Amino acid sequence: MLKLFYEVPTGKPIPIKIFHTLISGITQSGKTEIMRSIAKELQKQDYTILILDVKSKTGEPRDFEGFGYDAPLYMEQTTDPLILKGLLESESHLRLNFQFPELIRACEDALTIQQVLENVERLLAEPKLHPIRREKLQVLRLLLRKLIEEMEGVKFTDVLEVRKGMINVMDLTTYSDAFKQMVVMACCMYIRKAYSRIAIFFDEAHIHIPQEYGSASKRAVTKLVKEGASSRQFVYVADQAITEIEKSVLKQCDVWVLGKQRELNEAERTYKQLPFKEGIKKEDIMRLETGHFYLCTSDPVKKVYAKPYWLSETEAIAIATGSKSVHDIKPSEVEAGKELVATLKMPDDLDDKGWEVILPLLKQVEEKATESKRRLGLGTV
Repeated sequence: MLKLFYEVPTGKPIPIKIFHTLISGITQSGKTEIMRSIAKELQKQDYTILILDVKSKTGEPRDFEGFGYDAPLYMEQTTDPLILKGLLESESHLRLNFQFPELIRACEDALTIQQVLENVERLLAEPKLHPIRREKLQVLRLLLRKLIEEMEGVKFTDVLEVRKGMINVMDLTTYSDAFKQMVVMACCMYIRKAYSRIAIFFDEAHIHIPQEYGSASKRAVTKLVKEGASSRQFVYVADQAITEIEKSVLKQCDVWVLGKQRELNEAERTYKQLPFKEGIKKEDIMRLETGHFYLCTSDPVKKVYAKPYWLSETEAIAIATGSKSVHDIKPSEVEAGKELVATLKMPDDLDDKGWEVILPLLKQVEEKATESKRRLGLGTV
């Protein structure tokens, strides 16, 4: 069980089970803090955590920058026409049903995406090519070139490298949606066959598992969600709106954490998802404070405060009961130090192998301390 929610206004702790979980709410509603807190709680229970950090912020650090071990990019190329169709649709936000027959031809006997592009070029060079076929192939050539151009110069591994029992963060913030989906697809497939007691976190879930258009990673994520629980493989998805996420994934999430929605239609949709709505109005969803959510499990829905991992239980209860405002809380310098220590999970016996684990982490300590000081407004280290 995970203990990070406190009922409003009683302050009673509300534990939730470890299972596939949905977190939604507008920007600044507290989704990232919930994901951080869940990751920390899972780490305490010897879970391996992989966070796919996808959202960049101009002039600001990434949401999960310095939060855990920096995992190298893992990606596998694919020439499956169905998967490639999803990749190219994500890149262009176009439906490529019209071009799909040509893509199937181009994928025949191709082992890499570059070879698929070469096949497209060869088909375009055919004499007396019908104008309609030419247009289809030109669209594919353009999209394949953009994808290959992005892949060139990116260093990635052919094996998923994550530290077991630790928080791992893979930085995807600077890449296109299509590239992110290739990484997500590869990670999900690898995790499904090689790992147990692992949780994978998808922020901005509409990128990986969109409802409205094709996605290369959608099938891999859906398979992990449907089949992974028996191997203790769990998925945590977060997004600003429920409607943008693939429904087959939402159906498998037994825990829903629903936050503030300002837009009327989104508030209405969120309201409809609340079981046992007695005493709750959709206007209440529009007025939720940062860190306050409606928690939906097999029990009746509860309004809760989600405790950031760096906040004490006493302060969390004070906020849940209303004796302290959420706007008054700020991480202390002591808690910032605890954050650094919690990230570094030292082995008991520091042999050569142990030092191989620790040395890369020690190199990150100064950067993490500097970032924590900056974030807390405590000056430089």
